[in-house]
Amino acid sequence: MTNLLTQHILRGAKLQSDGSYMFPDGAQRWYNEWGQYHREDGPAVIRTNGKLFWYLNGVYLPFKRWLLLTPKPDETKLLLRLQYD
Repeated sequence: MTNLLTQHILRGAKLQSDGSYMFPDGAQRWYNEWGQYHREDGPAVIRTNGKLFWYLNGVYLPFKRWLLLTPKPDETKLLLRLQYD
């Protein structure tokens, strides 16, 4: 059985310098070392239509819940809130 990241690489996703994977359609996704959607400094999934999805260790979270749980200093969280809320 393959993990999500392996499946996406097989569909043409390419690793970018920021650690994300870019898909042929322009979508961008971040993963943890277990191949689960994961990002602590922004959305883990950015679709080509502009929709953003927030994940920590494979668990989808609404933005405000993600912001509460992401392990970043309060100053960083304030900047993320200004950027994405």
